[in-house]
Amino acid sequence: MGDTRATVLKTIADTLIERAEALPSRVLQVAVTGITASGKSTLAQELAQILTRRGRSSVHIAVDDFHNPRDLRHRRGRDSAEGYYFDAYNYPLLKKLVLEPLAPGGNLIYQARGFDLETDAPVEEALNKANPGDIFLFAASFLLRPEIVSYFDYRIYYLYRYRF
Repeated sequence: MGDTRATVLKTIADTLIERAEALPSRVLQVAVTGITASGKSTLAQELAQILTRRGRSSVHIAVDDFHNPRDLRHRRGRDSAEGYYFDAYNYPLLKKLVLEPLAPGGNLIYQARGFDLETDAPVEEALNKANPGDIFLFAASFLLRPEIVSYFDYRIYYLYRYRF
């Protein structure tokens, strides 16, 4: 990892830890969003590793595990930009299984995955228990959509894969 990238990641991690410490009675939900294939998941994974090394409990949620079934995702055409925006993700399921349980007043019991792209089928997994002070990093395009943006305490918009 280059010195500049390490510095940027450290700065983001410092900010997230500071923000989590300011909200000690709840989970910090962080959106890592931006254009497709920009490196959002890589950034979220790197941040989770740094946070863990620094003693902070962190969880990376791949929102790709909350897609809609293929027939719904591709109903406007496989390469449709409108279809990608409106039909790719199952936001109600993401809200039900993760965002709402982790939100203030939620029960902190969440399911990390809701859909398997390979099998094109819903998944049911063991439930997990979050703890106040945990930092959750969500990675996907379109996390600034009106129906979910208010769940995030902090938003990172990653425009492009820049090798710094």
